[in-house]
Formats: sequence, C-alpha cells, structure tokens
Amino acid sequence: MMQASSASSSIQQDDFRHNAEVEVAESGCSECVCGRSGSVPQKAEVNYNLRKRKHPAWMWLMLMQQLMALLLSLPAKTGSKRCGWRVLPVWMATVILLLPAGLALDVSSIPLPPPSDVVPRQPNESGICSSLDIRNSAEKLRELENCTVVEGFVNIVLIEEDKEAAGGRGSFAGHSYPNLREITGYLLLYRVYGLTSLKDLFPNLAVIRGQELFYDYSLVVYELMALKELGLRSLTYIQRGSVLIEKNPNLCYVESINWNQITVKGEHNFIHSNKKPSECRACPDRCPTSRNGNSRVCWNNELCQKVCPRDCQDRGLSCNVTTATREQENSQSSRSRHFCCHEQCAGGCSGPGSHQCHVCKNVAHNDDCLSMCPTSYYLHYERRCVTQQECVRMAYPPDRESHKSPWKPIEGNAVEKPQCRLVTSPFPPHFNFNSIYINRVGVANCGPHVWPANSCVARLS
Repeated sequence: MMQASSASSSIQQDDFRHNAEVEVAESGCSECVCGRSGSVPQKAEVNYNLRKRKHPAWMWLMLMQQLMALLLSLPAKTGSKRCGWRVLPVWMATVILLLPAGLALDVSSIPLPPPSDVVPRQPNESGICSSLDIRNSAEKLRELENCTVVEGFVNIVLIEEDKEAAGGRGSFAGHSYPNLREITGYLLLYRVYGLTSLKDLFPNLAVIRGQELFYDYSLVVYELMALKELGLRSLTYIQRGSVLIEKNPNLCYVESINWNQITVKGEHNFIHSNKKPSECRACPDRCPTSRNGNSRVCWNNELCQKVCPRDCQDRGLSCNVTTATREQENSQSSRSRHFCCHEQCAGGCSGPGSHQCHVCKNVAHNDDCLSMCPTSYYLHYERRCVTQQECVRMAYPPDRESHKSPWKPIEGNAVEKPQCRLVTSPFPPHFNFNSIYINRVGVANCGPHVWPANSCVARLS
C-alpha cells in the first residue's frame, strides 16, 4: 500500500536492484544444473567421472587421442621434417596394432551421466524441509512436495516458460503445494516466465518469519513478466522484514492489499512499476475495507484479503476467517461463527486451542504451541524445541554444506534462552580439542569424542 519516498530509500532501492540481480543471476548456472554450494559438482557427478576414467574403453579412447595429437606435432617437435617422417611409420604401426584391441572393447558400456530427474525433497517426519534454491526448470518445484515448513529461504528464479509442458497448459500446470504453511527465512521470485499467479502454488502459506532476509526484504517479487496476481490468500503475518514488489508489468492487486496489516513495519515496503490500479478490475463489493475505510482489500477479483474481526485485531490475535469465494461463502454458515484463535497461534487456526494453530507464533513442541521451550530443550530456528542429542545430529543446511559448521546446543543465561545454533567453529586449524571447557556443573576435560555434545558446551574457560 505504501511506497518509499525519501531520498535514502531511493538510494537503497538502486543498490538493491544492482546487487540483487548480480547475486541471483550469478549464484548458480543459468543454463545448467548446479550444486547447492555454488557450482561445486554433486557427489553423483563426481562418482560418474571417476568410474568413466577407469573404464577400459574410455582409457583406450584417451590413449588414441594422445597418440594422434603427438603424431600431428612430430615434424614441429623434431625440428627436421626428414626425422619426423622417419618416425612416422613406427607411430602408424602402433596405431594399427592398437586398433583391434579398441574395437574389441565395448565402448557402449562406458557409464552414462547420472539422470537429472527431479526427486521431491524428503522432509522429516514433521514435514520440515531446509532451504530451497529452485532454478532453470519448473519441475524442480517438486522439491516442495510434502514440505509443511521450510526452515530457511525459498528461491524461485530464472525459469523459462515451456508452453508445450503439461499438454500445452504450460510449465506450472499441476504444481500446487498446499502443505506449505511457513517459511522461516524469505521468499524470492525473480524472472520466472510463464507464471501468472501464486494462488495455486502456495494456497496455504500463512507465515513468513524473515529470520533470514534478502536485502532487508522477506518477500521479493521482481521482474515476473506474466504475473497477473499474487493470490497469496492465506498470507497474514510477515514477522520480520519488508516487501518488495517491482517491475511486474502485468501484476494487479498489489495496491489492493493492506500490507501494513501483514508486515510489522509497513512503511519500508516498496511497491513500484507494476500495472496501474486504474487498469485492473476492482475488488468485489463483499470484500472488507481497510482499517481506515478508504478501499476494499483483495488478492484478486474473487479472493478477499483475510481480515480478522476488530476484537481479535485489538488483542493481537489471529482468527479462523477464510478467504472464501462468493460461491463458497454462500454455502457456509453465518459470519457469526468466526472466532479468535489462541494467543499462541499465527496465520489462523481450526479451533480455539493452542494445539489447533495453523502456525505457532512462538515455538512448537509435541504438536502444541508454547510461549517458550520446556526445561532441558533448545530453541531451534526460533520456532521449535529440540533435545541436545537432536541438535548435534542435525543435518547441515544445503547452503552451509561447504562450511561443515556443526550445530551446537548453547546454554542459556539471564538474557538469552538455550538455543541450538549453527555456529562457525571459533577454533583455528589443528586445534587440540583436549582442552578445558565449561559445563553446567563446573569444569570438564572434553576430548573430540564428546565435543560438543553431552556435558560440554562451546565456551572456552
């Protein structure tokens, strides 16, 4: 709703546009499939290269290639054409002798590269996935299958349109991920061609926490030429960070969203160079008005923005209000059945209890939403409680795989809660881990076989 107007904000946007384009475009290959850590080859590719080099047929082909190269360079290397041509029959005889051996080898048995089929990301038993960088192909969106929460960011960038896909329905036909309700980092969409709406992709995405931001933004929609609407009908809470929606020439219904109701600091939102509101259809008359009563709020010409009753808003509570279409609304009972959710809920609920939240406002523990983790548990990603053993066995996020920084249970104090953090090791190379550490009861001699688990924490005495 609001646009940045100060000179400092303008300078900041210019820096964002330049740096963001470079970062997104160069963070991976635009014409090839890259590994999650830049362009480092995947393990399957490395294994394929090793097997190929050891194959007899491949070794013979490489030998023949080297012999031919040496043969062509003989006159120049010998310094005498006469000397070079004298050696020529010897090399020709060598090639002729090696030829039958090569023909006897099964060249077709050289191992083929690993298939590039996209396999859906396998979340843990709670539907938790790690950061996702989706680029080059819409089929990679299938990595979001079964993900309820993404602990990290979601990048959807540099995807070309394939009009022949899905029987001529386009690249994004059939892609819908209704299980996804929460992203702890940011959501970024950049130059995704052929995508017209996000309403089918993420129909139930309710919360973006913004623990990790992209240039101070937790939602970025930039240069999507075909996008006509956002359609994020369930999105009600952006916990940290602002919104940037820019250079989407066909995008309507961004000015008709009350972003101040969704973001904490709406004055930093930047919405610019999209389709003019005067060229878009108006919101339906049945949609609620913004709090100042100036205009109606909606995601498109069917879906209204979710606005909780005034008594829920005044108490800072979410509610069970849905963004029903006119047909669904006519088949539902009266709006008097709408109610406020529990104080520990965010993004809506299915009932009044703390165990019926769509997303937990603070922390999730044993299918319940709490204000803080119980004793002997550690706060992980500012959203769920884990034990010390679960913390140290946590898998590395894909974007940190090259650093191999371990998860560490950090003990709390009067100011901070106990947390499970991914911390870069403070120790220099070849550090002797048979050192003195502080634990809960005093001083312990912790070797590498126990660090950082059990009684040791990562604090030098």
